[in-house]
Amino acid sequence: MQISTDAGMSLKQALRIGHGDVVSFVGGGGKTTSMFRLAGELSAAGLRVLTTSTTHITEEQVNLSPAFIRPEEVRNLGGHLDRFGQCLLVGPPDGKGRVLSIPPSLIAILK
Repeated sequence: MQISTDAGMSLKQALRIGHGDVVSFVGGGGKTTSMFRLAGELSAAGLRVLTTSTTHITEEQVNLSPAFIRPEEVRNLGGHLDRFGQCLLVGPPDGKGRVLSIPPSLIAILK
């Protein structure tokens, strides 16, 4: 499904996202940009938003989030969400300018 937001509709509205929803982006481009755009819209609307990737993102893209943590710091997630409204959960750096994904088992626990 392709969604145009040119008419002033936000991604939040177009996707009908509400409290407690889990959103996944798949496809061949624009996933990370869409993820951060949606996270910004949702946190601006007063929701607490956790973002992550199941593949990898660049270290530069990590800076698109107001806060990030690693799996070993997940105990600090609530505080980050309270302070910033959104937080990115990332795995370790791969030494090639990217951060890796988190363990899939952690996603189920966080839900």
